[in-house]
Amino acid sequence: MSIRKIVTLSVLPMYLAGALFAMSGAATADDDWPKKSITVVVGFSAGGGTDTYARILASVIPPFLNNQALVIVNKTGGAQIPAMKFTAESKPDGYTMQLFSTGSGVLATMMKNSDVDWFRDFRPVAQVGNLNLIVASHVSKGYKTPQGLVKAINEAHGKGKKLRWGHAGRGGAPNLSVVAWLLKNDLLDKVEDVPFKGGAPTLQALADEQLDFAALAVNYLVGFEDKIEGLGLFANERDPVQKNVPTMKEQGMPFVEFYSPMTIAAPANTPQAIIDKMNVAIKKATETKAFKRLSKKLGLVVTYRGPEETLAMMQSLREQWTPAVELIKKQQGKK
Repeated sequence: MSIRKIVTLSVLPMYLAGALFAMSGAATADDDWPKKSITVVVGFSAGGGTDTYARILASVIPPFLNNQALVIVNKTGGAQIPAMKFTAESKPDGYTMQLFSTGSGVLATMMKNSDVDWFRDFRPVAQVGNLNLIVASHVSKGYKTPQGLVKAINEAHGKGKKLRWGHAGRGGAPNLSVVAWLLKNDLLDKVEDVPFKGGAPTLQALADEQLDFAALAVNYLVGFEDKIEGLGLFANERDPVQKNVPTMKEQGMPFVEFYSPMTIAAPANTPQAIIDKMNVAIKKATETKAFKRLSKKLGLVVTYRGPEETLAMMQSLREQWTPAVELIKKQQGKK
């Protein structure tokens, strides 16, 4: 037997033992997860709908995660793209994830070229809720319906003025829901849009009568019923919690259906074992009475989906929204 064969045969068992040890060590590391708190990034300011979902989840999930806490970190601006880049570039060890207003995250990357992509750079963990979107106004305006708002826009335009409307950032789902509606009703060039860094500051500006109307998630009406009214929901069916807001469909208004699923995702290379454990913890947390009670109190819908279902849903939404996005991009290119 040659020396090379003798060396190879003698080294092979050692190599295999080392590989098995490494595999065993990796499995043990994943089994021990989490051993410390988990950072959950939110791409909007504190107090908004996405942030509220994150904080409700953080309040109930520790018992299902070895009693480890979720630490919410707000990284605002850019329709979540800066936050997405931060999370995507984080170490894929399960200790940095992001709670998305996923509709806005996907739409923002569809609207413009960026260095981050939800489908490429993340692994979905679970869906926890859904934000339905509305066009809203201050009650003092007296619009009452989307038709009333259309009339006001045209009257102001006839006088050489433009009504001002607010949203949580260009390219996000709230922004595009109203842009698509304005386009379908030949109103886009007759109004002035004012971007904010999230839904909470948009809401405050509308409540302070700094805006004529705004794009908001429907849950923002809770606690502001005496100041703000929802004129129309961008959906085919009414919101299961805020049932008093009529849809655009039932009011006979041309619109594009927009909404934003609330999902948690991790960097793309996060191990499957960690994805599975986090998914199980989220499912258990969303089933608790506390999660359901807090969500309902704040006007939020509880909707759970696992990783595969979440991914399939988002792929379907991307396909559904593509025509509207292309129309909006084409219109913006003319300016």
